[in-house]
Amino acid sequence: MFTNKAFGKKGLTLLTVLMSVVLVVSGCSGSGGKSGSKKENWVSIEDRYTPDAETPAWKLDKKEEVTNLTWYVNADWWNTDFGKDVVTKKIKEDLNINIKFITGDDTKLNTFFAGGENAGFDHNV
Repeated sequence: MFTNKAFGKKGLTLLTVLMSVVLVVSGCSGSGGKSGSKKENWVSIEDRYTPDAETPAWKLDKKEEVTNLTWYVNADWWNTDFGKDVVTKKIKEDLNINIKFITGDDTKLNTFFAGGENAGFDHNV
């Protein structure tokens, strides 16, 4: 038979393993009431370019529309002038991208989190 010490250690190990499995399963299956991922937001490269092992994809892609990103930086001192200096201007030109930086502090970040799913950010692709 088991002694109390032996059963206690085995019981604690079993309980820890079961709790880990429950956490993993519940974390992976929670969709928050939404059905799967939103495929309508996916971007297809089908007609834009054919991947080539010798050439980077950013050089092959001839997408006409500018990709707009909104990027939150938790620092009020952050430089928000994307595309005005030599380096970011070249990045903007080569990748056909525009980044709108939003800066703030912890209070503003917490307000974004509390504000809901989009939290005031634009994500145009």
